[in-house]
Amino acid sequence: MRINRRRALIGLGGITVGLPWLEKLDGKALAQAAPTRPKRVITMTYAMGTPVGQWVPSAPGATFTLPYVTAPLEKFKSRCLFVSGLDHKMLEQGGSGFTFGHPGKQEAALTGTLTAGAFPTNNANNVSEILAMPGTTGGANAASIETVIGKSLFAGHARPSVDLGVDGDQHLNKVASGFCFEGRSAPVSMDCSPLSAFTSLFANLPMGAQADAALAQLKLRNKSVLDAVRDSFADLKVGLGGDDQRRLSEHAARIRQVELDMQAGAVCVPPTGIATPAKMSMDQIAPLQIRVMAQAMGMNVPVLFSATFALGCGLAALGGILAAPMLPIEPMWPLKYLVLVLVIVALAGHGQVTASVAVAVIVGVVETAGRYLFPQSGGFLIYLLLIVLMVWRPDGLLARRRTT
Repeated sequence: MRINRRRALIGLGGITVGLPWLEKLDGKALAQAAPTRPKRVITMTYAMGTPVGQWVPSAPGATFTLPYVTAPLEKFKSRCLFVSGLDHKMLEQGGSGFTFGHPGKQEAALTGTLTAGAFPTNNANNVSEILAMPGTTGGANAASIETVIGKSLFAGHARPSVDLGVDGDQHLNKVASGFCFEGRSAPVSMDCSPLSAFTSLFANLPMGAQADAALAQLKLRNKSVLDAVRDSFADLKVGLGGDDQRRLSEHAARIRQVELDMQAGAVCVPPTGIATPAKMSMDQIAPLQIRVMAQAMGMNVPVLFSATFALGCGLAALGGILAAPMLPIEPMWPLKYLVLVLVIVALAGHGQVTASVAVAVIVGVVETAGRYLFPQSGGFLIYLLLIVLMVWRPDGLLARRRTT
């Protein structure tokens, strides 16, 4: 479908309320001349690397297929440039201390030079100045490429760059980048705290009397932001498919609900009761909570999920094979022990393999001893055990206690 000038302007009017992406704006709309936008340079670094085979396209040129990690860019691959196979002659100039292992690799990636420890204190960053015994410490010896580009594009700008980071161990602090440098031995400080980043980016918004006066004017109008684009919404709906009309209506309803919540003086309450599963590493947690990010890091998440399910089925089959010589096999055989299995899982807690073994032994001993000592009522003892342990250790027998 062709989008004419009038319909494009109608769509732009909806930007005021942040329109969702509509199918109608896809396809040929991408071929329309885009408005002039400010130039931006986005640099993303990941210290742990990524499998080369899952990053590099299948062939050079314009006709290629993308591997697992970069597959989400398939729709935009005609506008992407994938670089690989580059050498780094400067590292070779530093000798074996730089060419083997990790030292100096990340510092050199975006700077094209060695670490400051490879040069004398005062230097012009020339190969001829590299010390006879170059050190691999001190950070990069020069500014990184994105800093040079940023200074060229945004010279004199109040905020020439926005430096954000993700670090699970330092999620409330700022960390020094190992890739990006503002100059010699001057790493860029990456803000890993969402609150700190938000405060820094929006600290200069109008506050005090000026903001209060603007808010008072809005209250006098007593209108929704949707009123300003009501006609544009109506025009935009003409010719939309059923799915697009539903998306547009739901989006408007969410915006209105936000306005009503603000008028009612609602406050955001942090969620409670969220705890990281005990003794789980980040590569185990990531596929469960951040599936797209895990995929971007090179994990084959569908294969991981399938392998986990297959392993569970295999363990169940193995349990049946081991128990068959000791217990009679009949159609209802699994149901006899299903309750015991559920009791063990409930008492052990989520993801607690060690606890499952311990609880299985305890339940087995309690049930056997109970039936032997109290033939008439011994079977009830495992339920009494379930009640006691669930009250005492609701998160599992060996789980860490949660604190508030």
